[in-house]
Amino acid sequence: MPPPTTTWILIADAAHGKVFETIGLGNRLAPVPSFQFEQDIPAAHDLERDRPPRSYDSVGDGRHAMDPRSDPRRKLKRAFAEMLAERLDAAVRSGVFDRLVVVAPPAMLGDLRDCFTRQVQDRIVAELPRDLVKLPPHELRANLADVIAV
Repeated sequence: MPPPTTTWILIADAAHGKVFETIGLGNRLAPVPSFQFEQDIPAAHDLERDRPPRSYDSVGDGRHAMDPRSDPRRKLKRAFAEMLAERLDAAVRSGVFDRLVVVAPPAMLGDLRDCFTRQVQDRIVAELPRDLVKLPPHELRANLADVIAV
């Protein structure tokens, strides 16, 4: 008889990431202690200069403020997704789980998809585009029932 399947459930948003594990079907969802992450995302005004850079008009003597080329908060969110993906890839290579369920808001889910390696993608059995990061663990299984049995 083959060993029971180990399923990991990644619950993430732009600032939090946690993984729960269940072995077999219908068993308890247990948090994986080494996969509990948080990051602080400061307000945009705390990440940018006091005044935006200035530029001369192409015609005349006028000057105007320039828009930033990138959103610094977006960069932090993307870096967080990359870190989560790297940790999951290391776990896949270690063979600690067989299946992966990914639950994240749509923007974060897209960032994670872009960062996952082929090995992690091959383990994904379901994705749920919802923000459930603040949901208590005992309510998690009911929210996943729409997509997968765990």
